[in-house]
Amino acid sequence: MFGKLLCRSLYKTQALQRNNTMVSRSFRACVVSQPSKGVSSHEIVEVTSAAELPQPLSGKDDLSVVKVEWSTLNYKDGLVLEGQPGVAKKFPIVPGIDCSGAIETCTSGKFQEGDKVVLTGNYAGQHFDGCYSEKVVVPTSWLVKLPSGISTKESMIIGTAGFTAMQSIMSLERHLGPKLSKNDPILVTGATGGVGSTAVGILANLGYTNIVASTGKVETSKEWLISLGAKEVVGRIEPSKRPMSKEKYLGVIDSVGGGILSTCLSETKYGGGVACCGV
Repeated sequence: MFGKLLCRSLYKTQALQRNNTMVSRSFRACVVSQPSKGVSSHEIVEVTSAAELPQPLSGKDDLSVVKVEWSTLNYKDGLVLEGQPGVAKKFPIVPGIDCSGAIETCTSGKFQEGDKVVLTGNYAGQHFDGCYSEKVVVPTSWLVKLPSGISTKESMIIGTAGFTAMQSIMSLERHLGPKLSKNDPILVTGATGGVGSTAVGILANLGYTNIVASTGKVETSKEWLISLGAKEVVGRIEPSKRPMSKEKYLGVIDSVGGGILSTCLSETKYGGGVACCGV
């Protein structure tokens, strides 16, 4: 249902004090290179400092070092791992757009050593080295302290996909306001993906009863999507050249884009809303 979890590996050496603020210890990271367009190579490297990685973060005053415990495999990560263009600013790079873990150091003092935090979004694993590493250095302002009652593993079961799904639902509810009732039809595209499946589950948990889940995997996923809360499961929404179609849905949550999004817009009821997300 959610993004695939990547388990941390263990630290191998003793901690060393460095510059009174940054703690350095030997750790491993996955480095992706792009020998040629659309071709990738992967290497597990062991370093003693993030500065030894290909694209360390620099130019920021308030930085935190996070000991990564869990990360997920997102669509963006898949593109970077395959050496595809459009996500990583350049190669080589350490991928991984999200993680959870414990603070090792924080230059501003906002967090204390051992505080559990979550990183989602922003530019980790895209414009600089990301979370497929035993340690990651990020701006402190990008980190959120983990609420009590949820573990680092559980936070990454939710991950960026779950966070995005909830944001999409909140945006839809905020836009439609009282016009949106629990019985109104809501379409969720890419329903077997991380964002889509999570959106279906959250909508059902919030009491929405007319959820239409769209997927290209109806035969293998229909029963599962209904168990999550979908009332109806339909095939992939086909791109259409028609600017206007029969109005079907008051709300749409789309994580696919392109021609499918165009069709969704043409099938949205007058005064309705579409929350779209993706690369």
